[in-house]
Amino acid sequence: MKIAALTFRTISVIVFGLCILSASQAQTATQQQGGPPISGIIRKAGGVLQGSATKRVTPEYPELASVARITGSVVVEVTVNEEGTVEAARAVSGHPLLKDAAVDAARGWVFTPTTLSGTPVKVIGTITFNFMPPRDPALVVEAENIKGQLRANPSSSDLYFKLGEVFSKLDENQDAAEAYRQAVRFDEKSIPARVGLIRAYARLGEKDAAMSELEKLKELDPDAAEAVLKEIRK
Repeated sequence: MKIAALTFRTISVIVFGLCILSASQAQTATQQQGGPPISGIIRKAGGVLQGSATKRVTPEYPELASVARITGSVVVEVTVNEEGTVEAARAVSGHPLLKDAAVDAARGWVFTPTTLSGTPVKVIGTITFNFMPPRDPALVVEAENIKGQLRANPSSSDLYFKLGEVFSKLDENQDAAEAYRQAVRFDEKSIPARVGLIRAYARLGEKDAAMSELEKLKELDPDAAEAVLKEIRK
Protein backbone atom coordinates (compact mmCIF):
# COMPACT_ATOMS: atom_id res chain seq x y z
CA MET A 1 0.00 0.00 0.00
CA LYS A 2 2.85 2.39 0.85
CA ILE A 3 4.45 1.69 -2.53
CA ALA A 4 1.15 2.33 -4.33
CA ALA A 5 0.63 5.62 -2.48
CA LEU A 6 4.17 6.71 -3.26
CA THR A 7 3.73 5.84 -6.93
CA PHE A 8 0.45 7.80 -7.09
CA ARG A 9 2.10 10.88 -5.57
CA THR A 10 5.04 10.63 -7.97
CA ILE A 11 2.71 10.39 -10.98
CA SER A 12 0.71 13.37 -9.71
CA VAL A 13 3.85 15.52 -9.42
CA ILE A 14 4.94 14.57 -12.96
CA VAL A 15 1.52 15.34 -14.44
CA PHE A 16 1.39 18.70 -12.62
CA GLY A 17 4.85 19.57 -13.91
CA LEU A 18 3.89 18.69 -17.48
CA CYS A 19 0.82 20.92 -17.23
CA ILE A 20 2.93 23.87 -16.11
CA LEU A 21 5.47 23.23 -18.90
CA SER A 22 2.71 23.03 -21.50
CA ALA A 23 1.18 26.32 -20.34
CA SER A 24 4.57 28.02 -20.39
CA GLN A 25 5.27 26.77 -23.93
CA ALA A 26 1.87 27.98 -25.09
CA GLN A 27 2.50 31.45 -23.62
CA THR A 28 5.94 31.61 -25.28
CA ALA A 29 4.50 30.61 -28.65
CA THR A 30 1.82 33.27 -28.36
CA GLN A 31 4.40 35.97 -27.63
CA GLN A 32 6.64 34.81 -30.49
CA GLN A 33 3.69 35.18 -32.84
CA GLY A 34 3.32 38.85 -31.81
CA GLY A 35 0.64 38.32 -29.20
CA PRO A 36 0.36 40.49 -26.10
CA PRO A 37 2.37 39.65 -23.01
CA ILE A 38 0.63 39.09 -19.70
CA SER A 39 0.37 42.87 -19.14
CA GLY A 40 -1.69 43.37 -22.31
CA ILE A 41 0.98 45.59 -23.93
CA ILE A 42 2.81 44.72 -27.13
CA ARG A 43 5.99 46.25 -28.46
CA LYS A 44 6.41 47.61 -31.98
CA ALA A 45 9.61 48.54 -33.79
CA GLY A 46 10.16 52.30 -34.03
CA GLY A 47 9.73 52.44 -37.80
CA VAL A 48 6.53 50.39 -37.68
CA LEU A 49 5.04 52.54 -34.94
CA GLN A 50 5.92 55.81 -36.65
CA GLY A 51 4.44 54.52 -39.87
CA SER A 52 1.07 54.12 -38.15
CA ALA A 53 0.94 57.75 -36.97
CA THR A 54 -2.14 59.73 -37.98
CA LYS A 55 -0.91 62.94 -36.33
CA ARG A 56 2.69 64.05 -36.01
CA VAL A 57 3.97 66.97 -33.95
CA THR A 58 7.31 68.59 -34.80
CA PRO A 59 9.27 69.62 -31.70
CA GLU A 60 10.14 73.26 -31.15
CA TYR A 61 13.86 73.91 -31.30
CA PRO A 62 14.87 75.00 -27.76
CA GLU A 63 16.29 78.52 -27.73
CA LEU A 64 19.29 77.57 -25.61
CA ALA A 65 20.10 74.64 -27.90
CA SER A 66 19.77 76.94 -30.92
CA VAL A 67 22.20 79.47 -29.45
CA ALA A 68 24.66 76.65 -28.68
CA ARG A 69 24.16 75.23 -32.21
CA ILE A 70 23.34 71.81 -30.77
CA THR A 71 22.12 69.23 -33.24
CA GLY A 72 21.35 65.52 -33.15
CA SER A 73 18.69 62.89 -32.64
CA VAL A 74 16.51 62.18 -29.63
CA VAL A 75 14.79 58.82 -29.22
CA VAL A 76 11.58 58.91 -27.18
CA GLU A 77 9.89 55.77 -25.90
CA VAL A 78 6.11 56.11 -25.87
CA THR A 79 3.25 54.07 -24.50
CA VAL A 80 0.21 54.31 -26.78
CA ASN A 81 -3.18 53.45 -25.30
CA GLU A 82 -6.02 51.48 -26.88
CA GLU A 83 -7.42 54.66 -28.50
CA GLY A 84 -4.11 55.46 -30.21
CA THR A 85 -3.05 58.43 -28.07
CA VAL A 86 0.19 58.68 -26.14
CA GLU A 87 -0.29 58.19 -22.42
CA ALA A 88 3.39 58.15 -21.42
CA ALA A 89 6.65 59.32 -22.98
CA ARG A 90 10.27 59.40 -21.90
CA ALA A 91 13.52 60.23 -23.71
CA VAL A 92 15.91 57.27 -23.81
CA SER A 93 18.76 58.97 -25.68
CA GLY A 94 19.82 62.35 -27.00
CA HIS A 95 21.31 65.65 -25.85
CA PRO A 96 19.88 66.89 -22.52
CA LEU A 97 18.97 70.28 -24.01
CA LEU A 98 16.84 68.59 -26.67
CA LYS A 99 15.08 65.89 -24.64
CA ASP A 100 12.25 67.93 -23.12
CA ALA A 101 11.20 69.36 -26.48
CA ALA A 102 11.18 65.87 -28.00
CA VAL A 103 9.07 64.43 -25.18
CA ASP A 104 6.58 67.31 -25.40
CA ALA A 105 6.20 66.72 -29.14
CA ALA A 106 5.83 62.95 -28.71
CA ARG A 107 2.91 63.42 -26.32
CA GLY A 108 0.96 65.07 -29.14
CA TRP A 109 1.30 62.18 -31.60
CA VAL A 110 -1.72 60.03 -32.44
CA PHE A 111 -1.63 56.54 -33.96
CA THR A 112 -4.00 54.10 -35.57
CA PRO A 113 -5.28 51.92 -32.68
CA THR A 114 -3.70 48.49 -32.51
CA THR A 115 -5.85 45.39 -32.10
CA LEU A 116 -4.97 41.79 -31.49
CA SER A 117 -7.61 39.20 -32.38
CA GLY A 118 -10.08 42.05 -32.52
CA THR A 119 -9.20 43.34 -29.06
CA PRO A 120 -7.61 46.83 -28.67
CA VAL A 121 -4.21 46.70 -26.95
CA LYS A 122 -1.61 49.15 -25.70
CA VAL A 123 1.64 49.53 -27.60
CA ILE A 124 5.18 50.48 -26.59
CA GLY A 125 7.58 51.81 -29.23
CA THR A 126 9.93 54.66 -30.05
CA ILE A 127 9.82 57.91 -32.02
CA THR A 128 13.05 59.47 -33.29
CA PHE A 129 13.29 63.25 -33.62
CA ASN A 130 16.14 64.89 -35.54
CA PHE A 131 17.09 68.40 -34.45
CA MET A 132 18.79 70.79 -36.84
CA PRO A 133 19.22 74.50 -36.16
CA PRO A 134 16.80 76.68 -38.12
CA ARG A 135 18.39 78.10 -41.25
CA ASP A 136 18.74 81.86 -41.40
CA PRO A 137 16.77 82.93 -44.52
CA ALA A 138 19.16 85.85 -45.09
CA LEU A 139 22.16 83.48 -45.18
CA VAL A 140 20.37 81.15 -47.58
CA VAL A 141 19.72 84.08 -49.92
CA GLU A 142 23.34 85.20 -49.58
CA ALA A 143 24.59 81.74 -50.51
CA GLU A 144 22.40 81.69 -53.61
CA ASN A 145 23.66 85.13 -54.62
CA ILE A 146 27.28 84.05 -54.31
CA LYS A 147 26.56 80.93 -56.37
CA GLY A 148 25.12 83.17 -59.05
CA GLN A 149 28.29 85.27 -59.06
CA LEU A 150 30.41 82.13 -59.29
CA ARG A 151 28.57 81.05 -62.42
CA ALA A 152 29.82 84.25 -64.02
CA ASN A 153 33.29 84.01 -62.43
CA PRO A 154 33.98 80.32 -61.66
CA SER A 155 37.67 80.82 -60.86
CA SER A 156 37.26 83.37 -58.07
CA SER A 157 38.97 82.26 -54.87
CA ASP A 158 37.42 85.18 -52.99
CA LEU A 159 33.88 84.17 -53.96
CA TYR A 160 34.47 80.55 -52.96
CA PHE A 161 35.85 81.76 -49.63
CA LYS A 162 32.76 83.91 -49.04
CA LEU A 163 30.57 80.94 -49.90
CA GLY A 164 32.49 78.78 -47.42
CA GLU A 165 31.94 81.38 -44.70
CA VAL A 166 28.20 81.45 -45.35
CA PHE A 167 27.95 77.64 -45.30
CA SER A 168 29.91 77.60 -42.02
CA LYS A 169 27.38 79.98 -40.44
CA LEU A 170 24.62 77.66 -41.66
CA ASP A 171 26.41 74.67 -40.08
CA GLU A 172 26.56 73.01 -43.50
CA ASN A 173 30.12 71.86 -42.97
CA GLN A 174 30.40 69.49 -45.90
CA ASP A 175 29.45 72.26 -48.33
CA ALA A 176 31.68 74.69 -46.45
CA ALA A 177 34.67 72.36 -46.81
CA GLU A 178 34.06 72.02 -50.54
CA ALA A 179 33.83 75.80 -50.99
CA TYR A 180 37.06 76.34 -49.04
CA ARG A 181 38.77 73.61 -51.07
CA GLN A 182 37.87 75.46 -54.25
CA ALA A 183 39.10 78.73 -52.75
CA VAL A 184 42.46 77.11 -51.96
CA ARG A 185 42.55 75.50 -55.39
CA PHE A 186 42.40 78.88 -57.11
CA ASP A 187 44.67 80.59 -54.57
CA GLU A 188 47.03 78.26 -52.72
CA LYS A 189 48.42 81.16 -50.67
CA SER A 190 45.03 82.23 -49.29
CA ILE A 191 45.50 81.97 -45.53
CA PRO A 192 41.83 82.70 -44.62
CA ALA A 193 40.61 80.01 -47.03
CA ARG A 194 43.02 77.43 -45.64
CA VAL A 195 42.08 78.31 -42.06
CA GLY A 196 38.41 77.93 -42.98
CA LEU A 197 39.14 74.55 -44.55
CA ILE A 198 40.93 73.34 -41.42
CA ARG A 199 38.00 74.40 -39.25
CA ALA A 200 35.51 72.68 -41.55
CA TYR A 201 37.52 69.45 -41.51
CA ALA A 202 37.70 69.60 -37.71
CA ARG A 203 33.93 70.03 -37.40
CA LEU A 204 33.42 67.07 -39.73
CA GLY A 205 35.75 64.93 -37.62
CA GLU A 206 38.23 64.54 -40.49
CA LYS A 207 41.34 64.88 -38.33
CA ASP A 208 43.87 63.61 -40.85
CA ALA A 209 42.70 66.05 -43.50
CA ALA A 210 42.72 68.90 -40.97
CA MET A 211 46.28 68.12 -39.87
CA SER A 212 47.44 67.85 -43.50
CA GLU A 213 46.08 71.32 -44.23
CA LEU A 214 47.58 72.59 -40.99
CA GLU A 215 51.07 71.54 -42.13
CA LYS A 216 50.58 73.52 -45.34
CA LEU A 217 49.36 76.52 -43.36
CA LYS A 218 52.52 76.40 -41.20
CA GLU A 219 54.59 77.03 -44.31
CA LEU A 220 52.51 80.14 -45.12
CA ASP A 221 51.89 81.56 -41.65
CA PRO A 222 53.17 79.74 -38.53
CA ASP A 223 51.28 82.09 -36.20
CA ALA A 224 47.96 81.45 -37.95
CA ALA A 225 48.66 77.72 -37.86
CA GLU A 226 49.34 77.81 -34.11
CA ALA A 227 46.19 79.84 -33.46
CA VAL A 228 43.88 77.54 -35.42
CA LEU A 229 45.49 74.46 -33.83
CA LYS A 230 44.64 75.78 -30.36
CA GLU A 231 41.11 76.50 -31.55
CA ILE A 232 40.38 73.03 -32.92
CA ARG A 233 41.90 71.35 -29.86
CA LYS A 234 39.38 72.98 -27.49
